[in-house]
Amino acid sequence: MRRYYNSSALSGLNAEVAALWIAELLAGRITLPDKQDREAWIDRRLHWMRARTRGKHAHGTSVAPFSIHNLDEMLGDLNADVGRFTRVRQWFSPVYPEQYRRIVQ
Repeated sequence: MRRYYNSSALSGLNAEVAALWIAELLAGRITLPDKQDREAWIDRRLHWMRARTRGKHAHGTSVAPFSIHNLDEMLGDLNADVGRFTRVRQWFSPVYPEQYRRIVQ
């Protein structure tokens, strides 16, 4: 339950999945944690990002591992299954948005 716009070469795909996530939230099918839990999650995420980028997570563009991590989180919140093969492949080869077309009915 932690969405923010993620800039990278995957921005289009991330933006589309984020739009689906927002639609599910507005439809009442996703429930946000309380404010204290959300703020604690933000603190953990910032620490996670700082540790992996030597404190430079807010400079320049986001690289694929962070974009894919964000995409996986949103898909998890949506209970969207793109298949094990697609999830594994996305970490080792180019991500093709058409591989995600099945998440929308």
